[in-house]
Amino acid sequence: MLGAAAVLAMYVTLLLCGLAIFFAMSSINACGLIFARFVFHSAAQIDSQLAAMFTQLRTTIQQQGNPAQASVLAWLNIPEDRLGLLLTMSAFVLMLYLGLSALGGAFAALLRSRAETK
Repeated sequence: MLGAAAVLAMYVTLLLCGLAIFFAMSSINACGLIFARFVFHSAAQIDSQLAAMFTQLRTTIQQQGNPAQASVLAWLNIPEDRLGLLLTMSAFVLMLYLGLSALGGAFAALLRSRAETK
């Protein structure tokens, strides 16, 4: 049977693993974007993909026909707000990794604390 300190250490370790995975994947993604933009000179392709994503978002909002969403459409035209949206999505992915790491830690602690049947 594991003590409370050992279970807590396992949770902390798995949360740190989740953070490490998130930062490693973010770094790899950032390096890939830097290489694509500056080494392979495919900035137009990256920009067109982002523009297509925001155009699709804009048309989806317009099709809903709610007049209260005009402020959201104006918000999507500001580049800084687009960046904020992308950073918010990145923070959501971080929370998803941490949540899955915590669930994995809880499952590992459960499996480890089970009594062996003989």
